[in-house]
Amino acid sequence: PISEGDMAPREMTDRYLLYHFDGKRFVKKVEVGHHGLHPSLQRYKRLLSFFRTEDYVIRVDKMENGCLRYASWKSNADLSDKPELVIMGGSVLKDNNDDSIENGYLFKNEGVEYVVGYRETHHDSEGYDTYHEYLIVYKAGKQILKQERL
Repeated sequence: PISEGDMAPREMTDRYLLYHFDGKRFVKKVEVGHHGLHPSLQRYKRLLSFFRTEDYVIRVDKMENGCLRYASWKSNADLSDKPELVIMGGSVLKDNNDDSIENGYLFKNEGVEYVVGYRETHHDSEGYDTYHEYLIVYKAGKQILKQERL
């Protein structure tokens, strides 16, 4: 696996370097995306989010040109299946109180907005904060789906 960043902790990209043995040594052959992904999704720079809810599996990738890509499947599908929906050109959502903190990713498609990884803090029965992430879908400004990350 390929990691990026000069300082610890280094982040995994979900990309891999493949080598072959030429009889004397291992020689770098090619850099590839995750081998279990549908071929249409193989080209990306790095995985930003992998998100599973009760009904969906969502993957957010950063592309070589810097734009974001959303891909989703029904929860019973395999990642090697063609995604049900692919949206290019998302944006990073920032925390209202601290602009340096990411609070999910926003993608728009045909009047529908998909928010992946929206974070909320709730209090449990003992008063402790619990952290939750959601997939939220809006249509015409109205929330039509909100599912917690499993």
